[in-house]
Amino acid sequence: MVFTIIASLFNVFYFKAVKDSLIGAYYEKVTAEAQTILTEIDSVNRDPTALPNVNSFQVWHSNAEKSSLIKTQGNFPESFHENFPLLNANMFVPGLEEPSILELDDITYCIVEAALIKGQPDKLTIITTQNNNNAYAQISSLRQSQIYMSITAALISFLVALVVSGWVLKPIKALITQARRIKASEKMERVPVSSANDELTELGLTMNKMIEGIESSIQHQSQFFTSAAHELRTPLANMQAQLDLTEPLSNEAPNTETLSSFRQELQRLKRVVEYFLLMSQLKSDTLSLQLTEFRLDDLVYDVLEKMHFNKDDEPFEFHLEIDPHTDHSIKGDNEKMESILVNLFQNAQKYGDISKPIEFHLKRTNSNLKLFIRNKVSLTKAKNHGNQLGLWICEQLSQKQGFEFSYSNDGGYFNAQINIPFSEHNSQH
Repeated sequence: MVFTIIASLFNVFYFKAVKDSLIGAYYEKVTAEAQTILTEIDSVNRDPTALPNVNSFQVWHSNAEKSSLIKTQGNFPESFHENFPLLNANMFVPGLEEPSILELDDITYCIVEAALIKGQPDKLTIITTQNNNNAYAQISSLRQSQIYMSITAALISFLVALVVSGWVLKPIKALITQARRIKASEKMERVPVSSANDELTELGLTMNKMIEGIESSIQHQSQFFTSAAHELRTPLANMQAQLDLTEPLSNEAPNTETLSSFRQELQRLKRVVEYFLLMSQLKSDTLSLQLTEFRLDDLVYDVLEKMHFNKDDEPFEFHLEIDPHTDHSIKGDNEKMESILVNLFQNAQKYGDISKPIEFHLKRTNSNLKLFIRNKVSLTKAKNHGNQLGLWICEQLSQKQGFEFSYSNDGGYFNAQINIPFSEHNSQH
């Protein structure tokens, strides 16, 4: 674009210079023709009537008293006398003036003067005419040609710029492609570094240093979460064991309520520790999956059975819709899928309205299994909602196994859905 603007400005100034040069040459030609007529008059002893009829001109005799037309040859325009009364007696100027050029409409006039008799004020004035249509047609043709050439040059420049820029930017595009493939993890790929020792080399080295910093930060973060999770697991396990031993020995109601409260807080802390560990593995991309074939409906019953015997939770009613005659086998990580279900059910219990049941559906379609959970949200409990870390972990664990997880809050109801594609084993049933 900048090149096109600069080239256009240059062409404008160049055309103006060429135009001025052509017009100047044209004026010189017209003046030379008039001077030639004066020379021919000299050759016939100042007798204009003896000139051959080859030009369109007029010859005037002028002095301080009057101006007289001596000869007219060709189609001399009358408009010249109407618009330029230069040859009136009262406008007589003693002495010879330089040749002059006048343009009127499409006619160019050249006026030259010569002394009729040396030492006398009388003089001959030759006025020649020349149709300037041809001259200006040539200039117009030149201008059109220059416009066409400018457009052609701009198009060629644009195409060349595309080709050259594509070739020049090829290393940058390769670097961008590689950078887009890099994912944040403990071991990240590096961008290619050019060996040309130029700006691209500096850019590649800078990006690799930045990647090293990100990689180091992820490693430290992962180590912190892992260490914190492992360090917290031991005291939490000890506290859990002490509560299990102490609670049956306490028969007093106040003590029982206190121990029950401790148990609830301890369970919450254990979930937070598990979240820390999972988040660390997910962020560092070190989460390992043990993919096996298992029945999803059996896993759902197992999870609900464990939750049924957890007396510290509110007694929610569950409505299950699972076809017992349908094969619900899937290929995935049994442990990670159990974590997803536990998170969803605990989320429903934690923020659900106890007046409405928790609905659970497991349906088979032609291409996948659909797991759907729905519960009414308690307005009182919703005021103390968290940062949805459990739902984020559910989404990440689902994606790691190739499942599609989605959730929404519509009309006071929480809805979560997991679409599980069939494995090759399932497609054979």
